[in-house]
Amino acid sequence: MPLDDFSMFESVHATLVPSSEPKRHVPLRVLLPHEPTIQLPISPSLTSVRDALSHLLPDIDLDAAAVRLHGIDVELELSMSELYRHFAYPDGFLYIAVVA
Repeated sequence: MPLDDFSMFESVHATLVPSSEPKRHVPLRVLLPHEPTIQLPISPSLTSVRDALSHLLPDIDLDAAAVRLHGIDVELELSMSELYRHFAYPDGFLYIAVVA
């Protein structure tokens, strides 16, 4: 099996994260150092990363924090649904790490 078989990846990804049905909630796990993982479904009304994290972590200054997804710095204005569509893990969750 070739290591760069995008069509195979796309077929598996489409099964795990179907793009045709609208998401009611984004299943999110927020990882914080020295704290338990926060696991909550995020309402579609919380459209950006900033909206979602401000709702879950009201005491953290997100502009001063490092917000990462798969080790990549995340812009706070990115869409939660788009991030979920492209970066959800096979367990169905979107994992975001926040280091304040």
